[in-house]
Amino acid sequence: MPDESQLPEFLNIPFDEDEHWMEYINAVRDYSFEGMIEVDFVAQKSKVRSWYHMPWMHWGPQGSEGFHGLAKEAEVGPYQLGPNQTESHQTYALGFYNEFAGYTLAQMWKDGDNPNAYATQAPNGFPVGTVIFKLLFTDADETDADYLVNPMTWNAYITPTWNNGLDTGRIVKPMHLIQMDVMVRDPRADQYGTGWVFGTFCYNGKLNNGKEGSMRAENLVPVGIQFGNDPQDTTNFINPYPVKRTIINPNLKQTKINPDSTQLPPQHLGWGED
Repeated sequence: MPDESQLPEFLNIPFDEDEHWMEYINAVRDYSFEGMIEVDFVAQKSKVRSWYHMPWMHWGPQGSEGFHGLAKEAEVGPYQLGPNQTESHQTYALGFYNEFAGYTLAQMWKDGDNPNAYATQAPNGFPVGTVIFKLLFTDADETDADYLVNPMTWNAYITPTWNNGLDTGRIVKPMHLIQMDVMVRDPRADQYGTGWVFGTFCYNGKLNNGKEGSMRAENLVPVGIQFGNDPQDTTNFINPYPVKRTIINPNLKQTKINPDSTQLPPQHLGWGED
């Protein structure tokens, strides 16, 4: 079991208060980047803390690509990124797990021929202090969304187009960082029935300020966090395409969304059943 003295310090920052939630989520980002951004997110090269990933997803149509271990994630439909995006694109992603999460994954894969999926479930699942972050890349570029200017780019061996998720051969293609998701096992979220804090960042290359290479990951801007399901809000609303501004549901109490339109590009947010 990991040393509890190594618990992330941001577990002391309130995540459910308007004046502190962004401090919390930015501290999660900084924790994830420390020792990783300098080595281009090659987990085993980090000299600050232990990070792990699971890039192997078997061969075939959904197999991960070979340069970085990116896995096929989702299609980006027309206008999902903005009014200039007229064609579909695709995203690929790679997740990273800190030593607290890594301990649980080791329990799940203790017997490689008989993995124990229940090892990740309560009450003995991921321990307090677990941090998971995922980088998402797209083959869309600044002609589709102007905030993808000054991109952080990885080459990837991927399908030419989404093609309904099928594998129709592969090519080497530049992929641009567009999003980062984080998950934190925070015991203070137990009162909201989840036990987790979830967060998302969006890339905004307009903030680049001379950054190069992997340091451009610092252009990721908080979209928001969620720590509960707001069961009292049963309204339904369809956030329309094309996305021209971020529409925020004011009734949510267990979700916090960044209102700063000077930093955060317009976002298509889920609302109700969307």
